[in-house]
Amino acid sequence: MRIGTMKFPKCVKYFFLVVVLMAFQSVFAIHKNVSITTGNSEWSQVLKQAVNSHLLTQSLNDTLFIDFQNGAYSLSESLKFSSKTPLKANAPIILRGIGKVVLSGSKRLDNKLFKPISDKKNKSKIISKEAQKKVLELDFKKAGVTDLGEIKCIGFGRNVGVAPPMLFYNGMRMTLARYPNEGDPNLLKERTTVIPIKKIVNKGLNKVEMPLDESVKSTSTGTGGSFLYNDIRIEKWANANDVWLDGIFSRDWSWSLNKVNSIDTKTKTITLEYDEKYDLTAEHSFFFACNLLEEIDVPGEYFIDRAKAKLYFYPPADFDVNTSNIELSTNSTDFINIENVSNIRFENIAFESGRYRAATVVNAENIVFKSCEFRNFGVAGLSIKGINNRIENCVFHSIGGTVITLDGGNLETLEKANNMVKDCEISDWAFYNRVYTPAIALSGVGNNVIGNKMYNAPHGAITISGNNHLIEKNDISNVLLEFADFGAIYAFLGKSQTMRGSIIRGNYFHNIGAIGDRIFAIYADEGTAGWTIDNNLFYKIGNKGSRIAAVYGNSCTYTHITNNLFLDCNETFDLSFHFSTWGKKRLDYFKNEWVKQYGEDFIFPAVYLKHYPELKNFKNDERIFVNSNTFTGNTIGNFAIPLSHKNFFTTRNGNADSDKYVNAKDNSFTEDSRLPQFLSEWNKSTNRSTLLKSMPELLYKYLINGDVENKIAFESNLIK
Repeated sequence: MRIGTMKFPKCVKYFFLVVVLMAFQSVFAIHKNVSITTGNSEWSQVLKQAVNSHLLTQSLNDTLFIDFQNGAYSLSESLKFSSKTPLKANAPIILRGIGKVVLSGSKRLDNKLFKPISDKKNKSKIISKEAQKKVLELDFKKAGVTDLGEIKCIGFGRNVGVAPPMLFYNGMRMTLARYPNEGDPNLLKERTTVIPIKKIVNKGLNKVEMPLDESVKSTSTGTGGSFLYNDIRIEKWANANDVWLDGIFSRDWSWSLNKVNSIDTKTKTITLEYDEKYDLTAEHSFFFACNLLEEIDVPGEYFIDRAKAKLYFYPPADFDVNTSNIELSTNSTDFINIENVSNIRFENIAFESGRYRAATVVNAENIVFKSCEFRNFGVAGLSIKGINNRIENCVFHSIGGTVITLDGGNLETLEKANNMVKDCEISDWAFYNRVYTPAIALSGVGNNVIGNKMYNAPHGAITISGNNHLIEKNDISNVLLEFADFGAIYAFLGKSQTMRGSIIRGNYFHNIGAIGDRIFAIYADEGTAGWTIDNNLFYKIGNKGSRIAAVYGNSCTYTHITNNLFLDCNETFDLSFHFSTWGKKRLDYFKNEWVKQYGEDFIFPAVYLKHYPELKNFKNDERIFVNSNTFTGNTIGNFAIPLSHKNFFTTRNGNADSDKYVNAKDNSFTEDSRLPQFLSEWNKSTNRSTLLKSMPELLYKYLINGDVENKIAFESNLIK
């Protein structure tokens, strides 16, 4: 049969034509372009229509390019990418910035509406005579601003909601008027920028015997609690009706933003409006006051009178009515909301000045943020839940709480999510919600944090929940600037003993704890189990005489600390047997929880026994003087900060020879004084290629994550 000469009916011919066209389409993807310009006031509607239409496309070879042309775009509501059906692959969408593109959630205020204060009574409230001359007033009604939000009581154990509007000057976040004035955050632990609490008058709540135990319910004494003050300046606020205190009023991890109920100038007592999470205590307690017209006294401070819809602002010295840019964040929603879709990429776009969050991603796959910038968000940056999502080469700055949340994977099967944060720079976060709000919060299974730089924050950099996360090749410094009893990397997983398998490898921790006490680079708290801490460089962790360790374990188990380099660390590995002392009640609580989760015989799923074979011995594991941690192959050198223990590591809360419970071998000390000198130069340098010739060989595997033999290859590929 000779097919070439056969005759087919028309319908069959058309069938072959369709097949050929489909094959052609599968090879050559169809690209659709939508151009967004600042000249189109309906740009968001154009975008939404294009996206909604594209999400119905069946062919994965179709790609929708949405090109934002150079300029700033005002965003007042969420841009939504969603499907009502469960997640399945959709055709790709790529949103690109052409030139400098900014999506902004703020409103620019007309400089000409800023006038000298008209009401002499209001003007006289300002304590500083110099500031009275400089502070300007703006009528929000004339400026077209109707939603001024509200300040809410937030803090440990409380919902955050949406942040109040914030003021920005030429892109920089301004300061809500406060006393004492803020200073160098690196010196905050000296308490020169806060007011210590000396004596509690009313504890507010009856004493909580075991904090964090959800079964313990404390009862209120009828007020939010009260305490005595010594600073007579506080009496100048007696008639202010919306004063807030930012600080620690109970446990030293339980930060709060609480409202002042009353100031009694006769008894010199401040009473709080809201109950704290725990009973008030004067130990470690301090605060600063904010939201005070009276305390506008330095350039950059502002106050919003919500009752009269007025803004009071002390502008910086370079304020120019014609050129300065003063903005108020007004968008109270997610900028981007993604749900049940996949294959969406954002490139070269700046997201800025929102009261809530930049993006929320739920049940999504292959969502990518690349070479984007995120700054000046009130509550958070990105919340990602799904699989194979990536954040690459992005910059995050001035985020009010947690910068990035990564969640996904399957806790039953331990299938990994493979979400990733890679090569990003994250700084100056947690200015609004200030504790337990890290740069990156990990949960679920198998998320990756690789090659990022994180610095300057009041609390920690990474929190860990879940299983099998990888934290690798990151540079973490100058965190934990304000609060104690936490770690740059931290977990509280004693209750969840199956959450194991995370690896902390090849990271550079430095300049943490120059002032203060009881903070740590890595903190495995309350029986957290199963971490590998390998090939990290710890430099300048702690200060002379402090209790600050590179790695701290509160009765942690199966923690393996291997091949790390500890230089000028006050302590290397500090293992506390706290279940033998003050933590006895905590251990009893955990044991009850374990029985609820795993049964009397502690039966674990087979997949967990495969990944964590030590769980086979869970029932018989030593819980008081834990004996499953290892400290091997580590090198220690102390040049500027004395080592506070004689051995390679230290243990506490135990008997005299409790060091025997750590499995240690092949550790050593070094006296190579070139190491700290080189690191000091390395941290300051902007052209590190010039330092390579003098780099001590011991540092190669820690700073460039390669072998000494790869020196030539490293030199030839060095970017910075």
